[in-house]
Amino acid sequence: MLSISRSLWESIDVLEYIQYPWRFLSFVGLGISMVIGFGLGKFQELMSKSFIPLIVFGSICLLTLLNNAKLFSPQDFVVKDLAHYISEESIRYDISKISDEYMPQNFQKPESRVDVPKSIVNTSGDVSITNEYSDSNKKSFVMKSMHDEKVILNIAPYPSWKIIVDGNEIIAKATSRGYRIDLPVGEHVVEAQFIQTNAQIVGNAITIIVIFGIGAVIMKKIYGKKTP
Repeated sequence: MLSISRSLWESIDVLEYIQYPWRFLSFVGLGISMVIGFGLGKFQELMSKSFIPLIVFGSICLLTLLNNAKLFSPQDFVVKDLAHYISEESIRYDISKISDEYMPQNFQKPESRVDVPKSIVNTSGDVSITNEYSDSNKKSFVMKSMHDEKVILNIAPYPSWKIIVDGNEIIAKATSRGYRIDLPVGEHVVEAQFIQTNAQIVGNAITIIVIFGIGAVIMKKIYGKKTP
C-alpha cells in the first residue's frame, strides 16, 4: 500500500479481508474496459470530422509509455534451479510462506522449515495411521487406537472445512495448530472436506448476477435502439 493510504487501511478494520490493496485494480480494469468500449463509439464519430482526436489519443498513449518505461524492465533476477521450485520441502515452506493468505485468528504459521508438519495429523504416537490422503480440498486418514485419543489436524481452521468422522459431520475445536478431534478407542475414518460457506455462495451468486446484468445493459444499448 502507499503511505498516503496507510491511515485509511489501519482505521477501517474490514479492509483487512481484501488482503492486498491492488485487488481494487480488478474493479478499475472493469471500469476502464467499459469506458474504452463506450469511447470507441464516440471516437469513430469524432474521427469522421477531424484527425485531431487521433493525434491527441496517440500522444497520450505515447507519453504514458515513455513515463513508465522503467516498469518494462525486470526489477531483479532470481537464478535458481528447477529442484528449488518442485521439491516438496520448498513448496511446503519457501513458496507457501510468501503467499500471505489471510489466516484464521490466532493460528500459528510455521516459523522455519522444522516447524512444517510432516503429516496431516498429530497424535500421541501410540496409534496406527493408514490410508493417509491429502490435497487442497480434502484430507483423510484411517486411525486405529487402543485408547481414547486427541488428534490435531494440521490444517488452518477456515470455516469452509467440514470434519467428518465415520461418515458423520462433527464440530471440531479450532486451535492455534489446526482442528482438534476427540476420538474414542477403536478404528475410525477421518475426513476433512473444503466446502464453500453460505457467504461464499452468496458472494459468487451476486458476482454472476452483476456480470449478466452489465451484459444485459450493454446488449440493450447496442440492439435495443428503435429503428425509424
